[in-house]
Amino acid sequence: MSKKHHPKDIEQLLTDQTAVILEAVDQHLATNTSDWIDASRPRTDESMGWSGKVDKVINQLDAVLKKSEDHREEDVSGAEQLRRHDDQLQDHAVRIKKLETIHHP
Repeated sequence: MSKKHHPKDIEQLLTDQTAVILEAVDQHLATNTSDWIDASRPRTDESMGWSGKVDKVINQLDAVLKKSEDHREEDVSGAEQLRRHDDQLQDHAVRIKKLETIHHP
C-alpha cells in the first residue's frame, strides 16, 4: 500500500536532500581547490581546466575588441575628415559664385 506524503513532508525531504548535496559540493571544493590555488607548479592547458579555457576565450575576445575599437577610431577620424572636406567644398562653391557674379554681372 503506497503511503501518501503531505506536501510539507515532501518539501522537508527536498530541503534535507539539497542540504546534503550542497555540503558534499562544499567538501569537494574544499579538497580540490588547493590544486587551483597552488601557484608554485607550472600550469598546462590540461591542469588549468575551465579557468584556463575561460582565460583563452577572454584573451581572444580582448583581441577582437581591440580590433573593433581600432576600426571605430578609424571610422571617427574618417568622418571628421569627410566633414572638413565638405566644409571646404561648400566654401569653394560660395567663393566661385561670388567670382562668377563679379565677372559676369
